[in-house]
Amino acid sequence: MSRPAFGELNPTRTKVDPRLDLDHTHGSISSGNPELEPVESANIDWSLEWYFAESSSLYGVLFWRDVEGFIFSAARNAVEETVDETYPPGTTAPYSWTQPTNAGKGK
Repeated sequence: MSRPAFGELNPTRTKVDPRLDLDHTHGSISSGNPELEPVESANIDWSLEWYFAESSSLYGVLFWRDVEGFIFSAARNAVEETVDETYPPGTTAPYSWTQPTNAGKGK
């Protein structure tokens, strides 16, 4: 089991409004995710070695892994109120919101 890093769990958001003067049409939001689950893994490793001469060997390895909850950075679109004083109060704009998320099962 591997737990998420503290920064990934921190719900603080960093928001940057679009800069229309620079022709930026989307703002950006980045945040942690306090609902992240730990990454869990079940593993089986099996190996066999056969030394048939002084400097010769034959070996084989088999392994199986069942991993759940990989953490990756997901982006989604959102429309929110702007925070920059150059915009009139109540103005909304499109943002790209990035935050860590758990994936499903992997093998």
